[in-house]
Amino acid sequence: MIRTRIVEALFAATLLAVAAQAGTLTLSNGAMNSTVLVGQPGDNVGWDFTWTSTPILDGTNLITPWLLVSNADFVLDSGVNPVGVFTPFITLSSNYTVVGPGSGNGEVNPWSQSFDTTLQTGIGSYSINSFQLVGDLAIGNIVLTYDEYRVSPNDPSFNPITDTIATGLTVSAPTSVLVANASEGTGGTAPEPRPGGLLIAGAIALLAGLFRR
Repeated sequence: MIRTRIVEALFAATLLAVAAQAGTLTLSNGAMNSTVLVGQPGDNVGWDFTWTSTPILDGTNLITPWLLVSNADFVLDSGVNPVGVFTPFITLSSNYTVVGPGSGNGEVNPWSQSFDTTLQTGIGSYSINSFQLVGDLAIGNIVLTYDEYRVSPNDPSFNPITDTIATGLTVSAPTSVLVANASEGTGGTAPEPRPGGLLIAGAIALLAGLFRR
């Protein structure tokens, strides 16, 4: 009897673990194809993203659910100070998108979007404080909160009571924001390497390597 209960508990834990893996999130700063954002004091930088719905167990059925974002935040690691202000774009009504299998109602999977501060697209923007010093660094995670459905919310037959699998789920991706000078920004090239520039370039390479692991 005890062995049976242990097996049942392990099976239930496995189902929960699979269900928790409802999607994947990848970030990029575009120009450098890295998760590290680089900007000068006073700059407005931001993230490109790709968000994908992946199969989960819905009861005993393996399905690819439909996902709808409800919140986005840049959550800093413990003890890390911000170097600016995060503003989410992905949650704007103009960016409303259901991520999941296409059912003829505008769903996409995966959903990719480039950062554009004018169009307010991408995960969001990060406005670096004008008083920050070159070399200041904020490390953390972009965290999306989303709801999960077995029927697309765009489907005319959608019933929020019977078709909702879970609400308040989260998916995250590591990232950081590095304060640099003009020649060390994402699009800049320094005419001559300087000691400070070499240190910042090394920090960017190190952070990019850590996030790829």
